[in-house]
Amino acid sequence: MHKREFVAIGVRLFAIALAIYSLKNFPGMYMYFDDQNNQSAAYLYAGLFLFILLLALMLWHFPLTVASKIIPKTGSDKTTVSWSEKDLLTAKQ
Repeated sequence: MHKREFVAIGVRLFAIALAIYSLKNFPGMYMYFDDQNNQSAAYLYAGLFLFILLLALMLWHFPLTVASKIIPKTGSDKTTVSWSEKDLLTAKQ
Protein backbone atom coordinates (compact mmCIF):
# COMPACT_ATOMS: atom_id res chain seq x y z
CA MET A 1 0.00 0.00 0.00
CA HIS A 2 1.12 3.53 -0.69
CA LYS A 3 1.37 6.16 2.01
CA ARG A 4 -1.49 7.98 0.35
CA GLU A 5 -3.74 4.93 0.79
CA PHE A 6 -2.98 4.78 4.52
CA VAL A 7 -3.97 8.43 4.83
CA ALA A 8 -7.13 7.72 2.79
CA ILE A 9 -8.14 5.09 5.35
CA GLY A 10 -7.70 7.69 8.08
CA VAL A 11 -9.80 10.17 6.09
CA ARG A 12 -12.60 7.62 5.78
CA LEU A 13 -12.47 6.88 9.52
CA PHE A 14 -12.67 10.62 10.19
CA ALA A 15 -15.69 10.81 7.86
CA ILE A 16 -17.40 8.08 9.88
CA ALA A 17 -16.67 9.96 13.11
CA LEU A 18 -18.09 13.19 11.65
CA ALA A 19 -21.25 11.42 10.49
CA ILE A 20 -21.78 9.84 13.90
CA TYR A 21 -21.21 13.21 15.59
CA SER A 22 -23.74 14.97 13.36
CA LEU A 23 -26.34 12.22 13.68
CA LYS A 24 -25.88 12.15 17.45
CA ASN A 25 -26.75 15.85 17.67
CA PHE A 26 -29.69 15.62 15.24
CA PRO A 27 -32.42 14.96 17.85
CA GLY A 28 -31.42 18.10 19.75
CA MET A 29 -32.36 20.16 16.72
CA TYR A 30 -36.07 19.51 17.36
CA MET A 31 -35.83 21.39 20.63
CA TYR A 32 -34.96 24.58 18.76
CA PHE A 33 -37.71 24.16 16.16
CA ASP A 34 -40.40 23.77 18.83
CA ASP A 35 -39.65 27.13 20.44
CA GLN A 36 -40.84 30.14 18.41
CA ASN A 37 -38.32 32.45 20.09
CA ASN A 38 -35.33 30.44 18.83
CA GLN A 39 -36.19 30.06 15.14
CA SER A 40 -32.95 31.71 13.99
CA ALA A 41 -30.95 29.36 16.21
CA ALA A 42 -32.88 26.42 14.78
CA TYR A 43 -31.97 27.36 11.21
CA LEU A 44 -28.36 27.89 12.18
CA TYR A 45 -28.33 24.50 13.92
CA ALA A 46 -29.89 22.82 10.87
CA GLY A 47 -27.39 24.51 8.55
CA LEU A 48 -24.44 23.35 10.62
CA PHE A 49 -25.90 19.84 10.76
CA LEU A 50 -26.22 19.71 6.98
CA PHE A 51 -22.74 21.19 6.48
CA ILE A 52 -21.10 18.60 8.74
CA LEU A 53 -23.06 15.77 7.15
CA LEU A 54 -22.14 16.97 3.64
CA LEU A 55 -18.49 17.25 4.66
CA ALA A 56 -18.58 13.69 5.97
CA LEU A 57 -20.12 12.45 2.72
CA MET A 58 -17.52 14.27 0.63
CA LEU A 59 -14.69 12.84 2.72
CA TRP A 60 -16.20 9.36 2.39
CA HIS A 61 -16.54 9.53 -1.39
CA PHE A 62 -13.20 11.22 -2.17
CA PRO A 63 -10.62 10.02 0.38
CA LEU A 64 -7.76 9.63 -2.11
CA THR A 65 -8.23 13.17 -3.39
CA VAL A 66 -8.04 14.52 0.16
CA ALA A 67 -5.06 12.27 0.94
CA SER A 68 -3.17 13.47 -2.13
CA LYS A 69 -3.71 17.06 -0.96
CA ILE A 70 -2.44 16.22 2.53
CA ILE A 71 0.63 14.21 1.45
CA PRO A 72 2.87 16.01 -1.04
CA LYS A 73 4.16 14.08 -4.03
CA THR A 74 7.74 12.91 -3.63
CA GLY A 75 10.02 10.60 -5.53
CA SER A 76 9.30 7.77 -3.12
CA ASP A 77 5.60 7.55 -4.09
CA LYS A 78 6.31 4.50 -6.18
CA THR A 79 7.46 2.44 -3.21
CA THR A 80 4.77 0.22 -1.80
CA VAL A 81 4.42 -1.56 1.50
CA SER A 82 3.38 -5.18 1.37
CA TRP A 83 3.49 -7.85 3.99
CA SER A 84 3.46 -11.55 3.47
CA GLU A 85 1.89 -13.96 5.90
CA LYS A 86 5.34 -14.92 7.19
CA ASP A 87 6.28 -11.26 7.78
CA LEU A 88 3.10 -10.65 9.74
CA LEU A 89 3.62 -13.68 11.98
CA THR A 90 7.28 -13.04 12.76
CA ALA A 91 8.59 -10.12 14.75
CA LYS A 92 11.75 -8.53 13.39
CA GLN A 93 13.94 -6.34 15.50
